[in-house]
Formats: sequence, C-alpha cells, structure tokens
Amino acid sequence: MGPSVAREMILLGAELDAARALAVGLVSEVVPIHALRARALELAEAVAGLDREAVAAAKEALGRAGDPDHGRTFVQEMQARFYGRNRRGDG
Repeated sequence: MGPSVAREMILLGAELDAARALAVGLVSEVVPIHALRARALELAEAVAGLDREAVAAAKEALGRAGDPDHGRTFVQEMQARFYGRNRRGDG
C-alpha cells in the first residue's frame, strides 16, 4: 500500500472495503467468508510443507524489511547460506 492511502487511512480514519484493500495492495487476496477457513488451512499447509529453516529466515527478513542496513545484510547472509548449501548438495 502506498503512502497516500496510508495517510488517508491514518489522518481521516478512512476504512477500506475488500475491493479497495485488494486494489491498493493492503491484502493479497479476498476470499468469500464461507471459503475463508478452507483457504487459511490451504495456505497453512503450503507453508508447513516448506523447509522450516527457509521459512524462519524469510520471516526474519520480512521483519527486518523496514531497516535497509540490517535487511540488506540479512538477505545477503541468507543468500550465501542457502545458495551455498544448495550448491554443495546438502540442501
């Protein structure tokens, strides 16, 4: 979501409906209420099937995303760690 929409929400107390939230990138998907639980479980199962260490590293990188220095360093560390591991064949 861009800064102009964020400002509108913060300064005016504006609320977004599902369609606008999707359009401005606040959410990545809109799901009908009757399908919400099934979709949440589907996403959880997809994440659960991934490498735990890679998911943890991705979550940490996302957490550091607001800090360009730490985020950049972390991404470089993870790239070296995971790409190096995959090249050696132990990943």
